[in-house]
Amino acid sequence: MSEAAAPSISSSAMDPFEFLKIKLNPDGSLTRNYVVPTVPPSPTPPTSEPSLSVDIPLNAATNTSFRLFLPHPPPAQKLPLILYFHGGGFILYHPSSFIFHHSCTPLAASLPAVIASVDYRLSPEHRLPAAYDDALDALLWAQDQARDPAQAHPWLSDHVDFSKCFLMGSSAGGNIAYFAALVHSTTISPLSKSSESGSQRSDSELRLVNDRILPLPANDLMWSLSLPEGTDRDHVYCNPTAADAAHGDKIGRLPACFINGYGGDPLVDKQKELARILEARGVRVEKRFVEDGNYVVPTVPPSPTPPTSEPSLSVDIPLNAAANTSLRLFLPHPPPAQKLPLIIHIHGGGFILFHPSSVISHQFCTSLAASLPAVIASVDYRLSPEHRLPAAYDDALDALLWAQAQARDPAQAHPWLRDHVDFSNAPCTRPRLSPLKILGIFMNVPYFSGSQRSDSELRLVNDRILPLPANDLMWSLSLPEGTDRDHVYCNPTAVEFAYGNKIGRLPACFINGYGGDPLVDKQKEFAKILEARGVRVEKRFVEDGYHAVEIFDETKALALAQNIKNFVLSLTSEFSK
Repeated sequence: MSEAAAPSISSSAMDPFEFLKIKLNPDGSLTRNYVVPTVPPSPTPPTSEPSLSVDIPLNAATNTSFRLFLPHPPPAQKLPLILYFHGGGFILYHPSSFIFHHSCTPLAASLPAVIASVDYRLSPEHRLPAAYDDALDALLWAQDQARDPAQAHPWLSDHVDFSKCFLMGSSAGGNIAYFAALVHSTTISPLSKSSESGSQRSDSELRLVNDRILPLPANDLMWSLSLPEGTDRDHVYCNPTAADAAHGDKIGRLPACFINGYGGDPLVDKQKELARILEARGVRVEKRFVEDGNYVVPTVPPSPTPPTSEPSLSVDIPLNAAANTSLRLFLPHPPPAQKLPLIIHIHGGGFILFHPSSVISHQFCTSLAASLPAVIASVDYRLSPEHRLPAAYDDALDALLWAQAQARDPAQAHPWLRDHVDFSNAPCTRPRLSPLKILGIFMNVPYFSGSQRSDSELRLVNDRILPLPANDLMWSLSLPEGTDRDHVYCNPTAVEFAYGNKIGRLPACFINGYGGDPLVDKQKEFAKILEARGVRVEKRFVEDGYHAVEIFDETKALALAQNIKNFVLSLTSEFSK
């Protein structure tokens, strides 16, 4: 297809600068208003993370560095070394950015391997090939470490088998790994969602021009800020066909490659084109293109069997085949002797984002299951706008009915529930699911709004985590067609009007919120409504915090886990008397 076939691209009302939260300054630099915070390394035990991490310099002249990740505790055998290049369209993020730190941390532990995540220079301050030069620096650094292990970093000298080095990259990082491998021989080069494009639009780019994760105007902007001045998307760095013409036989000398992609990614056709070019040049290519997926935050596979360095085992099981829903179960490892409560966990994401396998949700549940301890069933409910509300509510009810069925016939229940769950202690959401006894609901920063703006929404209209336009967009994509934010699913006052005395039959509720959350006033309003209807409400509103702060602040995460534990223990002890 030609670019002329897609007039909607150039006429799109979407502002890619606003979408990416960036501002181009007169001197050519970017102001990056990151929505994703950074995470400090955890270089020494004790740590609740499955891997230790430390920052070390790479090239002082270019101000580049690594973040190393070492499984904790490290296994006795020597480990592979993975040089990892993060994504972000060449213009965003660092190894310390939450999404990349918390994807490398479990990955190092689960493989196991030592990971060196490269903090390469970003465009447009340092346009390509700067990132490729930094990748080559990383390879030469690894070569130096291998040549003189006595002078190497202790984590490498003590734990790395230098005959097993891998390159890995996600999105723009996949592109960097590819070009780094063209100039240096390694054992394998896994490319996860490699970032490739071109002036001629692919079918997937045209089909997904307004993709919610990577809309085409944003993709074009990132390339325009990254490619050498005066070039376009047919440059060798961007277009796989141009790379083939420029590098020719060099491509055939590449090591084995793994390319991972998804049908819902606008770049998937270019990724498939790259795979065909590699195969045509005689490269061994393993590829995995899955239709059900998109360009999104990294996911974590379950860890169903020991040994695992994670504090909990995890496994995915089906919930409702007709709705294509599932559960991810988490079991403390090793499990305690006593029977445990069952927690039905419903992840956040504004109804439109994430899954139990998303690194944010997986890591939270892994730690929480072990610290309580409890068995957690995290629901992979259907997302909006493909499945607008009440689809997610229906899936949550399916999860409760599944738990009821497990309680009614423990002999036929999943082994983790049969062997480890006390079905009379299930803190989640709905009473009268006999023989399942629901003791309580824990709601962390519950998601409510309304057409009438609250004081906290107006005060925090440009909040870096949940700006009001983003909040409004998520509701517009999630509520039934033709409704607004005064719908019963969204507005606490409408909930009270619609459900009346039913609210008073709810079990004990705990509501956790923060003064820096735009939604805090609605959360407080919701708590008052529950109390007025006679519901036992424990609430904790802390001024020092923001929406989902526990994801980014380990102290807040530990405090949240302790509050959940206290709530669960208080209810289970009361009902066991």
